[in-house]
Amino acid sequence: MGLTHDFYLVDNEVGWQNIPMNALSVKISDNFFISFKDYLRWFHSEDDDGEIREGLSYYDTSIIRGTNLEKFLSILDSLILLYSNSTETFYLTGFFMPEEDIYEKNSFQREEVLIQLNSLRDIVNKAITCNKKILHIGI
Repeated sequence: MGLTHDFYLVDNEVGWQNIPMNALSVKISDNFFISFKDYLRWFHSEDDDGEIREGLSYYDTSIIRGTNLEKFLSILDSLILLYSNSTETFYLTGFFMPEEDIYEKNSFQREEVLIQLNSLRDIVNKAITCNKKILHIGI
């Protein structure tokens, strides 16, 4: 899968330094993450120092809790609906590659993408119903 963004369902007092080994988690490939990261700016997260930011940190740790979990869940529901309408194999634009003067074209499999999104949706929903938080660990 290469580089990943890791999401963990944890109790509110747990930090990135002490994530339990048995914590529910989901890995999202970096190539897929970059395709929808702009939508993630529509909710807020916190860094380790409690500073609020739009969306998720690409490289560092982000904490999602409270009403921002509900916004995140809604965005995931929309993405699941969107990608359920894709072709079996589809391509999304990635980063600009200046040496070649073109943008990456990343290939994805609909079923793999839907598994990742539904798994992430499941742990976000559990965070809401169990009054927990999601820790995002960037690349």
